[in-house]
Amino acid sequence: MTFVDIATRPSEVRCNVHPQKLLDQQTPWRKPKPAASEPALVGPENGSAPPITKAIVDHDLQAFVHIANLYESLPQPIPLPSYLLSTICQQDQPDILDEYIRRTGAGIDLAGAQKESGHTEPIQTATNDENKIYLGLNVHGKKRVDLARKNDPNASFDNGTVEKPALWTAIQSSAKAVITYFASDRPLAAYRFFATTHTDAKALWLKRLGTDVGGELEKRLPSWLGWIVDALGESPLSVAIVNKDLNVIKLLAKLEPKLIAQALQTKCVYWAIFEDSPANRISSFSFQHQVLRRQSSASGSTLICGY
Repeated sequence: MTFVDIATRPSEVRCNVHPQKLLDQQTPWRKPKPAASEPALVGPENGSAPPITKAIVDHDLQAFVHIANLYESLPQPIPLPSYLLSTICQQDQPDILDEYIRRTGAGIDLAGAQKESGHTEPIQTATNDENKIYLGLNVHGKKRVDLARKNDPNASFDNGTVEKPALWTAIQSSAKAVITYFASDRPLAAYRFFATTHTDAKALWLKRLGTDVGGELEKRLPSWLGWIVDALGESPLSVAIVNKDLNVIKLLAKLEPKLIAQALQTKCVYWAIFEDSPANRISSFSFQHQVLRRQSSASGSTLICGY
């Protein structure tokens, strides 16, 4: 008896539809209303989404893993959509987020991290002449990629857009489980796994930066995720106050009391663009976080209420 692996046999059935169309197919969904004794729904009650997004909405980690494997199984793998990070935060799913980070390295603004760390050297990831990057001429001993790309119509440019820290996205979604995840050691393990198992520019840069214990990744990751008071005075606390979620403020104070104490004493500077006139007017103003603090002499704890 001869056994034949039918998976390796070419099929006579052919179509000219790209597999990505199946992965992008919108599927309507609706969550059943919970009973009175069950917890309230997290996120929207209904919508329409492709299969991988529906797996997040269904809180189905196993389905998410299998569908993500389909993205990687194609002859030319399709990257997972970047918007999934926001969806995962809306649904407050830390386990799916951990899997997503391990596959994509999402959650770190690579351009911002490079600038903040000082490691801005270009990373060569090309494997053939078509994809190789011309690094330009030496100018004062340094390669000037910006000059090489200046007149290149196919070059990509940094438009100065700053990516919002992943933690702040979770705070805006009131995703308490995801916020707690970002305060644990799981993100560091996830980014280490991503760096050691992938070969794209972000993975190579993280590997070059140092993923060992006590390395640069371990030292800098909390600030990259959003556990920081930035140059404008914005912080996880200011995001939670703007989001008007007292429970999240209490959670932040419990997870990172020193950072929140620092944020309380920091002035925020906001820039706003008003479009109510032909010429946009730009104004700035600063304010001290307005909070009510009640010190407990017995326990030494502080109750924080912000608005």
